[in-house]
Amino acid sequence: MEEIKYILNDDLDMLQHPVGSNLMENIPLIEIMAKEFTQISEYRNKRVNIICRGSSGAIIGAIFSQKIPNEYSIAHVKKPGEDSHSNFINLWEENSINIIIDDFISSGNTLNAIWDRMIKKDEGFKVHCVIVGGSAKAYKLNFVPDYFICQNK
Repeated sequence: MEEIKYILNDDLDMLQHPVGSNLMENIPLIEIMAKEFTQISEYRNKRVNIICRGSSGAIIGAIFSQKIPNEYSIAHVKKPGEDSHSNFINLWEENSINIIIDDFISSGNTLNAIWDRMIKKDEGFKVHCVIVGGSAKAYKLNFVPDYFICQNK
């Protein structure tokens, strides 16, 4: 089994809730997420699929996308019962990196729900990187990313 490479930053706290109402407090944390991601040399000059869920994930993903130099696409995986707009998920396919970004991990359910949706779309789907605020202690994931960016594990 592959080993996850953790990138830890003591300043990467859980984001404040609700994310949209606390943007001023959260933007510096999202900038840390982006800074740590851009330090991964093998991801430079590659397209990035930013995959998120919920309104918090969408806000974080949009701000994060503006802080990285890569070409990007944002895929919003709907929660059960969300039916506004489209359920179509468009990802860059070739020479691309798939990252899941979220505000924090409580149980791993959000990350696993994203994984379950994406693996149904494409059996060969790979998560290259997970980026969250706070700790990665309390999770049980159904997949193994190459990198995990967080405050601590």
